[in-house]
Amino acid sequence: MKPLSSISVRPPPLRRHDSSEACVPRAGWPQGLLAALCGLLLALPGVAANPLQQPIDVLREQVAAGIEVLKDPAYDDPATHAAQRERLCAIANGMFDVYAFSRLVLMGGWNDFDAAEQDEFVSVFGDFLCRYYLSRLQLYYADEEVRFGAQEMKSDTQAVVSASVLWQGNSIPVEVRMGRRAGRWRAYDILVGGISAVLVYRAQFQPLLLTSSPREIIADLRRRIAEQG
Repeated sequence: MKPLSSISVRPPPLRRHDSSEACVPRAGWPQGLLAALCGLLLALPGVAANPLQQPIDVLREQVAAGIEVLKDPAYDDPATHAAQRERLCAIANGMFDVYAFSRLVLMGGWNDFDAAEQDEFVSVFGDFLCRYYLSRLQLYYADEEVRFGAQEMKSDTQAVVSASVLWQGNSIPVEVRMGRRAGRWRAYDILVGGISAVLVYRAQFQPLLLTSSPREIIADLRRRIAEQG
């Protein structure tokens, strides 16, 4: 694995024209770090709704369950990695609120999509996120330890959970923003070292929204999914 000082990382490009670099992760981060850490939280299986369960407890349980899948010796053979990724993708939707994430990413552009296009975008974007992040999580995960910190309740339906991930001797701060819908806590944004996944993807999509129709954007996502295999 390449050292911390050797690589500058950016999220997967989704734009046709360059946009602001304000949301690009800082230079000096290891390749795949943002992807792997987000993937670790994306890949967590959902648990049954418990109205008494705190958001931080939900994350603790799901991190443990997600790591169990990653460490499962049944997937040691590279030939089984696709099956492992599909399993992780299948359970990721139980944890991450792709609908809320999509609305925050697209902002006003969300209203340019009709109801059917909104549903399709959420489905396809969720598939794209799973395939991108989880493939990198499989590649870069090496028994990193997740340490949970504090939980801050913003309201009855909003919470922020802080944590850190020990990565090659470095403690990387992670903040998970969570919302409760239908009695269930889910993550809708993840910040790694202060860098918001919502803002990263918003910077990528905004120029595209100015030049492409909703159908073209969805088709482009499908093409990128096909490229990833």
